[in-house]
Amino acid sequence: MKRKKHLTLIVAIGIVTAVTTFLTLSYMFKPHRNIAGERAIASISATELHDTFVNSNGSSVSLANKTIEVNGSITEIEQLRTVYIDNKVQVDFDTQKQAGVVFVNGSNIKIKGRCIGFDDLLEIVKIDQAVLIKN
Repeated sequence: MKRKKHLTLIVAIGIVTAVTTFLTLSYMFKPHRNIAGERAIASISATELHDTFVNSNGSSVSLANKTIEVNGSITEIEQLRTVYIDNKVQVDFDTQKQAGVVFVNGSNIKIKGRCIGFDDLLEIVKIDQAVLIKN
C-alpha cells in the first residue's frame, strides 16, 4: 500500500515536471517574426517619423516594435548593412535578404522594417530587420 502511494506520487511529480518543462521551452523558443512578410501599419517619411518621436518626447509607443515603411534620401552608408535616411533614421538591413544590393548616397529609398524606437543620445529613430522595397 505504501509502495503504491510512493509510485503514484513519483508519477504525478514526473507528469507535472514534463508539462512545466514543455510549456517553458515552447514559450522561450518561439519562432522569429518575419518582418518581410508582415503588413506595415504605417507608411511615413523619415522626417515625419523623426518628428513624431521628438514631439512626443521619445515616448511614441504606438510605433515601437511595429512594422512600418519609411521613405527618404540616403545620407550615409555604414558597412554595407546600415543606412541613414535623411540623417534622422538609422536602418539596419537583414543581410541575407539584401545580398547584392548596392546603396548610393543621395538616392531615394523605401524600406520596410521593425521600428525599435528613438535613441535620445543620438536623436535618431532606429529600425532593424529591414528589407528594401524601392531603391
